[in-house]
Amino acid sequence: MLKIRKNVFETNSSSSHSISISNDKTQLYESISPDENGEITIVGGEFGWEYVAYFDSITKANYCAIDCESHSLNLAMLEEVLLEHTGAKKIIFDINGYVDHQSIGTSREAFDSKEKLKDFIFNPASVLFTGNDNSSPPPNFYDNPNAIYRYEGKIESISNSVKFETKPHGEALEKGITNLFYSDDNRYDDEYRFYDHEFDTISGVKFSSFDDIKNNKIILYKVEAKYITNDSDKKSKYIGNVVLDTKVLKFTVEKIKNVKKPS
Repeated sequence: MLKIRKNVFETNSSSSHSISISNDKTQLYESISPDENGEITIVGGEFGWEYVAYFDSITKANYCAIDCESHSLNLAMLEEVLLEHTGAKKIIFDINGYVDHQSIGTSREAFDSKEKLKDFIFNPASVLFTGNDNSSPPPNFYDNPNAIYRYEGKIESISNSVKFETKPHGEALEKGITNLFYSDDNRYDDEYRFYDHEFDTISGVKFSSFDDIKNNKIILYKVEAKYITNDSDKKSKYIGNVVLDTKVLKFTVEKIKNVKKPS
């Protein structure tokens, strides 16, 4: 028998959740231990804006339950998978909490089949990511948890760093720097901005923050938008950008001396 208490929390937030499902059978699948009565209680939880990567089975099971609590067929499948894999005698759904309303349905892909749901919940390589669209994730947030980092990138005046498995070049380096830059709350002031792709000035000159990357420099630009006003109707028309000033930040990529391997 299913016992469900709905307590759905809704805000005007902009969450961004995702899941990654691994079917790598070389992984040692985890389980959830029943209590002394042979029961497992699934309680849900609160999954909102926070940037967290969840690998543990109980959290992924709780997320699936609260994400599909209004779908009886999915709850029934979840119950079957938990009973079969854990050997529990009974699954109790006593659900409280919420999945942020803009991320409801994130776990739906896992319910394509019982095997896929099992892979998501019990394979330790499967991940539930929570986060939001209003800020950037920490550097390396979406990386493989078994990644072995051998290089570290830093930008002056930014406290965070970004790590690489191999010495980065080209697109990989630009992607790492962009992730690092946007993940820092103090990444720029109101005047100087970071441009991760090319923009045009009024004269057609292209510019981006990677214009001097070969010399280990990131360029921040102070840009002003220009408009012209039509004398007949007094309407303003945007005609392009003018670069007023620049600020240069140095970055370094150094080899990590004591490489840490996954535990």
